[in-house]
Amino acid sequence: MLLDQQACQLMVVNEESNAVEMLADLQISGTASSVDAILQAFAPAVGKLPLLPIGSWKQVKLVFAASPFTLIPSELFNESHLAQYAQLGGVAKHENPAISQHAALGIEVVFEQESIWTAVANELAVEKKTRHFHSVDGFILQVLRQIQPGNQINLFCHVGSFHVLVAAFQGKKLLLLNRYATQDDNSLLYFIQLVAQETEFSNLNDTLHLAGPIMPGSVGYEKLSRFFSKIQMMSTPNWLEIPAEIASSSLNRYSLIMSNHLFQG
Repeated sequence: MLLDQQACQLMVVNEESNAVEMLADLQISGTASSVDAILQAFAPAVGKLPLLPIGSWKQVKLVFAASPFTLIPSELFNESHLAQYAQLGGVAKHENPAISQHAALGIEVVFEQESIWTAVANELAVEKKTRHFHSVDGFILQVLRQIQPGNQINLFCHVGSFHVLVAAFQGKKLLLLNRYATQDDNSLLYFIQLVAQETEFSNLNDTLHLAGPIMPGSVGYEKLSRFFSKIQMMSTPNWLEIPAEIASSSLNRYSLIMSNHLFQG
């Protein structure tokens, strides 16, 4: 389950066959203010999606998209300093902190496990084992699969409903990784241009990579194409068997939840 402010993406995977049994988007009208309100919003989908009312799942993975996060270099990370890391992420303290490690980049991701969504998952999953991740975890895995040899600067952007995740690499060296809140296509363009300027991105030699619910022909894509001459859509994950009835053009919007599936165990 990939959880945003007013939306939830669901993916059910048969891990024996590595096949996706279900992909779905659920929208919540208004803010997710209580467990009962979220469950009520999910009620119509429960009847339409036979795999949603549960009990048979082996494991549930919750991916938090809206929670603040902090990146700490692994050599400097100290679990006793979680309170300070929370303040670096812009919150007074983490009530339920979680940590994920990315050895390939040498960083630790510290974030908040949102209790309201944990309670919803417990209701739906009938007390199955639950693991918690941040959307930046899947984004990192997604980006690492896209990096090509060379010394060019590449900007990788996953566009969400209310924010954009941006990673800038020079070759395999991480220059910047951050999330920016967006209100519209203009603010999306502003933040990507800001990162391009900060990282000395060359519009002649370097490439902007896009993922998420943004496609060629969309307003957001067309605005970006006026300022970036080289745009490439990030490839969707290929380690899962995807049902033929899911249109390939829509798979990119599920790329984060698919990438988080790489966290096994």
